[in-house]
Amino acid sequence: MEPPRLTRSEALAKARAARRANQERAQKLREERIARLQAARERRNQPTDLPIDLPTDELPIEPPRKLTRSEALAKAREARSNKRAHSAALKEQRSERLRAYHQRRREERQQLQGFQDNDTPADEQTAYEVIERFQNELTNTIRQNELFSEILDKLSPTVDRISDEGVDDAIAYINTNPTATITFNYAKSLEDLEPADLESLYRLMLTPQAPFYRHTLRQAVYASYAEALRRIRVNLLPGLVAQSRFAHEGKVHMVTPAYIAFMNGQYDNIGPDSHILPYKQDEEITQENMYTIFPPEAIVSFRRVTKRTKSNRRKAGWAPWVNKLGFLNLSRYQIDTTQHDLSKEEAKEHCLIYALRMSKQVSEDVLKALAMEIYGHNLTFIALRQLCDKFGISLRVTDYEREKPRALHFGPRDKEIWLGVLDEHFFINEPLWVSEWVLSNPAEAERTGSQGHLGWHYKKDGEFILSDPNHTRTVGDLLRKMKAMNHLVPIPADDATLLSRNYYAMKHISPTDLSYPEQACTPIRPRSSEASSYTLFFADFETTTDGDQHLPYMLCCVCENGQELTLHSYETTASNVKGVWTKKLTRMMVFVSENTPPEHQAVVYFHNLNYDMAFIIPYIHAKNKFDVVEVNNRIIGFSVYCGVTGQMATFRDSYALISSPLRDFGKMFDLEIFPYEFYSTVNFTKYPINRVPVGDYTSYYDDAQELRDHLTRLSLITTDGTVDAHLYSQHYCLLDCNVLRKGVVKFREQLREVTGLDCCDFLTLPSIAYNYLISKGVFEGCYDISAQPQHFIRKCVLGGRCMLCRNEKQDVEGDIADFDAVSLYPSAMARIYTLPGKPKIVDPSVHTLDWLREHASGFFVEATIPDVPHWLDFLLIPHNSKHGIKEYLNEPGTFFLDDLSLDNICTFHKVPPASITIHRGYYYDEGKNYQIRSVISELFNKRRELKAQKNPLEKIYKLLMNSCYGKSIIKPITERTQVVNETELDNILHWEASAMIAYRQAGDKYIVNTSLNILRAKSFPTFGSTCSR
Repeated sequence: MEPPRLTRSEALAKARAARRANQERAQKLREERIARLQAARERRNQPTDLPIDLPTDELPIEPPRKLTRSEALAKAREARSNKRAHSAALKEQRSERLRAYHQRRREERQQLQGFQDNDTPADEQTAYEVIERFQNELTNTIRQNELFSEILDKLSPTVDRISDEGVDDAIAYINTNPTATITFNYAKSLEDLEPADLESLYRLMLTPQAPFYRHTLRQAVYASYAEALRRIRVNLLPGLVAQSRFAHEGKVHMVTPAYIAFMNGQYDNIGPDSHILPYKQDEEITQENMYTIFPPEAIVSFRRVTKRTKSNRRKAGWAPWVNKLGFLNLSRYQIDTTQHDLSKEEAKEHCLIYALRMSKQVSEDVLKALAMEIYGHNLTFIALRQLCDKFGISLRVTDYEREKPRALHFGPRDKEIWLGVLDEHFFINEPLWVSEWVLSNPAEAERTGSQGHLGWHYKKDGEFILSDPNHTRTVGDLLRKMKAMNHLVPIPADDATLLSRNYYAMKHISPTDLSYPEQACTPIRPRSSEASSYTLFFADFETTTDGDQHLPYMLCCVCENGQELTLHSYETTASNVKGVWTKKLTRMMVFVSENTPPEHQAVVYFHNLNYDMAFIIPYIHAKNKFDVVEVNNRIIGFSVYCGVTGQMATFRDSYALISSPLRDFGKMFDLEIFPYEFYSTVNFTKYPINRVPVGDYTSYYDDAQELRDHLTRLSLITTDGTVDAHLYSQHYCLLDCNVLRKGVVKFREQLREVTGLDCCDFLTLPSIAYNYLISKGVFEGCYDISAQPQHFIRKCVLGGRCMLCRNEKQDVEGDIADFDAVSLYPSAMARIYTLPGKPKIVDPSVHTLDWLREHASGFFVEATIPDVPHWLDFLLIPHNSKHGIKEYLNEPGTFFLDDLSLDNICTFHKVPPASITIHRGYYYDEGKNYQIRSVISELFNKRRELKAQKNPLEKIYKLLMNSCYGKSIIKPITERTQVVNETELDNILHWEASAMIAYRQAGDKYIVNTSLNILRAKSFPTFGSTCSR
């Protein structure tokens, strides 16, 4: 029974009584402590003149005197001075040790050089013999070490002498011995020498030539150790890593190519006192003089590691496989068949929304709201938990990716909806019984069909059909078993219907399947020969730069025929900017329409449209949604159908054609000076815009007198000492537009003269360069490719390099010569070719490396190089690092290579071609097109001619040549950008979530990024791969 509630006065009285009781208890305890203190003092015969009412049982301590400000400052200065003195002393000690070390190293190098320049004395010939015997003994120790031989044999299943039983033994050994150790005992190697040799070796350390002997021994020890490490690392089984440690106090190092290179070549980086031999003492030879620059022992240990995935977050997205068993209809779980039974409407909805819809336990309004929260191709479990809490959805999700499925709960624990997830795909996890017999005998089960109340959980025993107790219980059990039995297969690489769906990416396709549909190859053809007519406009915004939001106050637009338009509003605020500038932009669109002939297309150029679009897209009156061209997160163009004029207008970014700031671009035309900081919302309210005191106005420019003189020449300073800031801003903005007009028109004329192309037909300079090459026949007979061929061949594109010798840090003493190649990319393209035809699949059993080198025009393969006989300082073998960066090393392995890269490796690394194994790849066999050589030479000569004339436009031709290469290795365009209104955004989020990537707001409109399907994302990577070599 619930106790009665107290009134407010009763509760207060009860609280006061409790407080008094606590105070009395505390006072009693305090008196007891004082009594104990008094008794203790009496026992010690101490005077009891201390006050009895101490608050604690501690003796009173006189508080420290508070320092004055001057005393505190003096004390702080003294502490700082002491700290600086201590740091200086430590620094001096370190410097002294470093100077002594370098002095000792210099003396050793001098002695070594002097000894090498002289003839070897006869009595020292014995020393060489001793050293040679030591090297041989050292090598034998490494080779004959029983533990080393045993483990190396077990870790080397690729060696010919190892039988199949030996491979099984090796795997069993590693599984039962996750940590193994190899010990190289160099001290033991020394002691195995003859006593006379050992004594001679020790005494050599006392001779003047000791540095040379130490250097020779050091080379032998570290080179042999590096070779042993290299052999170990190459033959390690997957899942094992090696660690190395020198001596008992040495640091543990991972056995990596860099560490092996350090041991193999960087001897001088190891100090003379790095390792001391502690195992022998002699009265005549002190331990200090015995060091031989190598440790008494080196240890290599192995440990097992678990490979981590790229991301440890669970995700969920669309089904990455198709159902081969057509008679089992799994469309309710959004799983398609090889016959494409799943409709587009069923396929394009996000799998989580589809699964919740199939459960019929979530309302349509909640599904729509949930769909607006979910966009993109994946949904993490963390985000799912947040969504369930937000919308009050109760889920029980079983994760079938684990070895033992585990149920996860999201949201409130009432009326849970049972879902499952497998390979990042959500589905409703309802009961579904399918027998083991049906899955094991699909052909006969399809002929037999579903059996009434038994459904698919039956088995056949002769002529009888019986219930099979061995059946799946849920959808998740069925999908997991179907995947294990290969009834759920990855997306076929040659299935054009599935690849045309936006939500499938290359990760959903089997990496071993190199087939592709016909739609993946498109002939490269020049643009249509029909010439388009354009009327060009050049515009610019002037904006305030103070505050959190930039606001436009002026817009100028100049037509190529000389007509000008100026719009301004100095009363623009964040609250009225939409209303003001919607009208201004409508007026500009009318101006554009009035000056554009009916048969012409209007093109409006802004220099840096990515900035100006922030004042166009939110406020322009667009009748329909429109596409936006976005490259590297920069908007470079869009076309708008204006609802007021009823005409189409195209906005372009001139910066994509001429990549220089307008102030640099305008140096050819004497660009003016301008006090940008004056034009702010604060000054617009502080001064009348047409009557600003000239002193205040010029104070916003670095050179006030220069600005004053310029305003005087323009007659903008009145007799009362004021300046018309509006007229000068208008003059400056129109000047910007005219500078842009002259520059683009001049560039257009020059480009037509050289290439015959109109820059208005293209958005970017790389597009112009690429289409110029197409028009010159560089890609005649070639095909743009997508899907699996593109994905595979792009792995062979190496690109440029930025590296030092052997990929190691270099300590350079003296000057460094800086060499810069002339026109590096054009000079490379002047020696290459393009590959006509479609890529053909390499069959390793037929197309050996010798066959490919003889019959193929070019090829791109995955190949294994088992050994690298010759190491280079400039490395040629590309390894993929864990950070996804190509790292060039002198190490064997499996690589993605093209024909020229493979030839270079065989030639310079001296790799026998017969030892290279080809696994898979593509090849071309329809000849080579050398047209690129003459075309690039023509561009190079034109640029050299302009440069001799000191014409600034020679830089455009330099960019044009470089752009030919840049366009060749550009990543395929996989996204589409649109500007939509709120209603259209809702429809995309709800019904086209499969294509949704991201969106951002722009006024009352939204800029939406959606994905393109794999087949549409085409490029010609074989050209980029050839250029990169």
